[in-house]
Amino acid sequence: MGSLAVGFQSECYEVADIACKVFSHVAYELKGHDEMAEPIWKWFTSFQGGLDAVLYSVHRHQFKHQVIKPACFAVLYQFSRENLSDLFDVELPRRLADPATYLDFAHSFLV
Repeated sequence: MGSLAVGFQSECYEVADIACKVFSHVAYELKGHDEMAEPIWKWFTSFQGGLDAVLYSVHRHQFKHQVIKPACFAVLYQFSRENLSDLFDVELPRRLADPATYLDFAHSFLV
């Protein structure tokens, strides 16, 4: 999974969008297997794992937000659908330590 995550770091927002679609689909397929739920969540929330890659992509492609935002939201949802409270209560605040940055990020997905 880590080797595919470099797509999020591409300078081209279209490549990042494709990476989002691939990761969203992979997470959807893997989450259907109960034994994969915990290892996937651990990878996603690990240092330089999937969550860090998604956050990087959102920041890097902020001017193409109409394309990247929905794609990144799909990735966040598919990887954390059983752990949404952990995502918003633990993992995102850990990475977005400034409350204003965290609230801005959360708000950007609501509008």
